[in-house]
Amino acid sequence: MGNSIDPQLLEAIQRNKNFIRRLCSLSEFVRERSKELLQEVMLNLVQSNASFRGKKIESTDAWVKRVAMNTAATWRRDEANEIKTEDIELHTNTISTPCQGENYTEMCLMIRYMLREFSARECLIMKMHIIGETHQEIGEVVGMTPASVANMVVELKKRINEYGNRGLHE
Repeated sequence: MGNSIDPQLLEAIQRNKNFIRRLCSLSEFVRERSKELLQEVMLNLVQSNASFRGKKIESTDAWVKRVAMNTAATWRRDEANEIKTEDIELHTNTISTPCQGENYTEMCLMIRYMLREFSARECLIMKMHIIGETHQEIGEVVGMTPASVANMVVELKKRINEYGNRGLHE
C-alpha cells in the first residue's frame, strides 16, 4: 500500500472539488490556463499525500484548501508580476459564481483591482469569500480566527467599494 493515496485525503479532495474549480477560475481567467492550474493543484494534492499521511491533521478539508490556495498563489507569482488584463475573458460562463451579466462584469473588474492592489494574503481571503467560504473555513486555511477574517473582509470590501465609487475604469 506504499504509494496509495490516503482515503481521507481522497474524500477531502472530492468534498472540496467545487471549491478547487472555483478557485482556479478566479485565479486564472483564461479557461485553458484555469484547467492547467486545476491540474497543478491536483498534482500538488497527490504529491502532498506523504506529508498528509505522516501528520495528525485537525481538518482534511482545511489541508486540501490550504494546498489549493498555496498552489494558486505560487501559480500567480510564477506568472509575470504584471497583470495582463487583456487575458481576462468577460463571458458569464468563465467563472462559476452566482453573478450574471453586468454583475459578472463588475465582479471581474473588482477582481482585477484586487490582483493589482491587494497583498497575496488579502487576495486569497477575498477569493475564498467570493467563492462562498465561511469565515471559519477561511480562518482554518489562512491561520486566522473567524473574527479576524470577518474584520479583514469588511476592510477589504471598503477598499473595493472606494475603488468602485471612484470609477471602475480607472
